[in-house]
Amino acid sequence: MAEDIDTTTPAGWPVSHVFASISQFERDGISDRTKEGFSGARKRGRVGGRPLALLAER
Repeated sequence: MAEDIDTTTPAGWPVSHVFASISQFERDGISDRTKEGFSGARKRGRVGGRPLALLAER
């Protein structure tokens, strides 16, 4: 999606900053929810990540 916002005008500059602020707010929310999900999974015994290829016992 491409929006034609002229940031050189007095009205275009704050509009671009509002959009950037909303975008950053949403990214922070996604990050927080992801971290909470990983934390909850760890509490339920899920470790996640790639399995180890080599073990010391072999």
